[in-house]
Amino acid sequence: MRNYNIEMWKYTKELKVKSENPKLGFYHKPSSESILQSVKIRTNSFGLRGKEILKEKSVNRRVLFLGSSATLGWGVKEENTMISLLNKRMVSDVRDDKRLSLCDTEKNLEGIEKLKQKRSEIPAVTHIDYSARVQTVDKNTNKRYYHLLSKFDSLTSCPILVNTSFNVRGEPIVCSPKDSYICFMRTGIDILVLEDFILYKTEQDANDYDDNWKETFELD
Repeated sequence: MRNYNIEMWKYTKELKVKSENPKLGFYHKPSSESILQSVKIRTNSFGLRGKEILKEKSVNRRVLFLGSSATLGWGVKEENTMISLLNKRMVSDVRDDKRLSLCDTEKNLEGIEKLKQKRSEIPAVTHIDYSARVQTVDKNTNKRYYHLLSKFDSLTSCPILVNTSFNVRGEPIVCSPKDSYICFMRTGIDILVLEDFILYKTEQDANDYDDNWKETFELD
């Protein structure tokens, strides 16, 4: 290993910047690079190690770590940093026997039309590269949800439920039973479950529906 003091000096001189906010301590220089312990360290325009993050809205998501030089990946190649390894573990390929083939016309589509094409038996969670960001449920740590998935599997032969935000596009995510009920009545959702209570749309008062919400929240 090269002299530690020299490496720290290079790190401080080429990448490290003292923050004006005493609670933050230091941050890394945006769009910079250095060779530390024979490994190239590059930062993007946000001062984070890794690929550039698009400022406009994107379907991509990143995991952000805040911490010390160990978090940066001291002496570790970019593909082996904690962020890269965790991202790889969070995304898995959809099994070949669950995939659906695309014709040449579908493969050559662009933009939203390309995203709309079904690529597997579970299209709602399948990315354009046939990967999926799947969350698993353990019987010991989440018994109730585990049994729900098991029952759904027995009825449909599909042990998967889509986990998505509970809100209308452009509206904040629900934060209370009242918010949940209002959103439930404004959408095409048939059944709302709140803990041990089950509400059926057909049994609700139609007067609880108010179409004026479309004027309150601007669609994104």
